[in-house]
Formats: sequence, C-alpha cells, structure tokens
Amino acid sequence: MPCSFTVQTCISKGMDVWFEIAQAKFEIFLEQKLEIYGESVAALGPLPEEAAILGENLKALPDTFIDSIHERIEKTYIDLPNGYEVTEEESADCPSALYGELTSVGVLQMHKLMEDFGATSATGGDGTPTFLDLGAGTGKVPIELALRAPEMNTVGVEFIQSRNDVGTVALKLMSMEDDENVDNLKSRVKLICGDFLELPNADVCENVTSMFCCGVGFSEEFCLKICDRIVAGFPKLKICVLLFRAPPPHELVMPAEGKCVTLEHVNTTWMNETPAMLIKFDR
Repeated sequence: MPCSFTVQTCISKGMDVWFEIAQAKFEIFLEQKLEIYGESVAALGPLPEEAAILGENLKALPDTFIDSIHERIEKTYIDLPNGYEVTEEESADCPSALYGELTSVGVLQMHKLMEDFGATSATGGDGTPTFLDLGAGTGKVPIELALRAPEMNTVGVEFIQSRNDVGTVALKLMSMEDDENVDNLKSRVKLICGDFLELPNADVCENVTSMFCCGVGFSEEFCLKICDRIVAGFPKLKICVLLFRAPPPHELVMPAEGKCVTLEHVNTTWMNETPAMLIKFDR
C-alpha cells in the first residue's frame, strides 16, 4: 500500500538519522569525558588500586526527584550494579556498550500512552492487564510501572543473568519496605531470566495489554524474530512501543486495518527524546 510504504519509509529514515546523530553525540561526549578524566588523573598522580575500584562504581542520587516513586526507585538502586558491567561471557552475547533504559520520565511517558489507549484495563476475560518489558535489564521499568499502575501486573524478561539478578534484589528490597503501596509488589512483578522469543508462561502472554522493547543494537534478523513473536503470542495486546534502529520489513510495523503505527519520543538514559515506534491495535 502506498500509504504504508510512505509511513514505513519516513519512520525508517527518521530512526536512521536519529541513530547517526545520537552516535555522534555519544562519541563527542565520550572524548570529552576521557579528556577530563585524563587531566584529573594526571593532576592527582598515581592512585591506589582501592581508589580506582571505588571510582569505577561511583554513583550519585539526582538533585531532585519527580515524585516519591522516582525517589524510591533511585534510592533502592543506588547501591546496586548499574547493568552496564557484565561478565565477559555475557558481553559476547550482548555488548554492554549497547545497554540503556527508560528513565523515570520515560516510564511516565509509557504509562500515559498505556492509559490513553486503554492498555491499563483488561480486554475480555478476567485476567489482570499486564505490561511486558522485553529486554528488561535491571528491572527498573517493570518495578516502577507496577508502582505507578497498581491495577496492573508487570513482567520483565532479560537474557543477561547478572542484570536480572539486580532486578530480583531490588524487588526484594522494595517488597520489604513498610509501605501499603508496595505490600503486594512482589506478587505483581515477575522478573524472568531467559530468551523472550521463547517466553514459556502462557498466562503471562494471554493477558499482556502493553509492551516495550529496546532493541537499538539488535540486528534486522533478530528484530524480525521479535516481531514474529509479538504477532503470534499476544492476543490482547493494545499498544507496543519499539526502539529499533530502523523498522524491519514486517507486517507488525506496517499500518493496516485495525492497527496504526506512529512515531513517538521517549526519554532514555542516552537521549531525552529517543524516537520510538508506537503500534496501536484496535482491540
């Protein structure tokens, strides 16, 4: 269809331009950071090994918080690994340089899209509406969305074991807090380590109404497999937000009857307005 080709082409070109700009910005930022680091180290002289190790994982809380949920998330994760540092074996499967997350602003944007298109309510049956994060990393997004949408369940699927372990620890820590808002958090959030192309839990798939997947570093072949999995396994899906470098040639990302594909922007750890495909299903 001419219309579909036009939309597909525009989104694809837009994503390519964004990727090249983002890559250039990152390279400039990295060069500046390395230069500042080099000057600082030279001025200080040789550092003891302990100081170097501590410096590698130095993190700080934001100066201000969006709200109490953002504050709770940041304070829970501040002393946990950040997800960028993985084992050499894990890095071979998924380079750590490609890691990134939605920020709390991005989670709020995702939540608003879910509310706008009815994805926070169930579609038929008695199942609880569920949000699915494909490539959930350290689990921040599923946990924060569960706090922001207490009427929903959330699921995060992550291939890298060490990242999934961080999310499991964070969920346990938050579930121990004496707060009525997190009393049932552990029962509503599932963090699964495995291949999301082979998601085994039929109950989870059956009730998924919204989905997020960040696959900027994925190959076109792998993105096609993700699209196949989405089309085949989620009958109640209402919205799907995909961060791919460019839309693969697949029916999922093509406008059609009962479906609309648009370009949105979400806040991520590497860019304030990261372009993303929003796929809306008329269900």
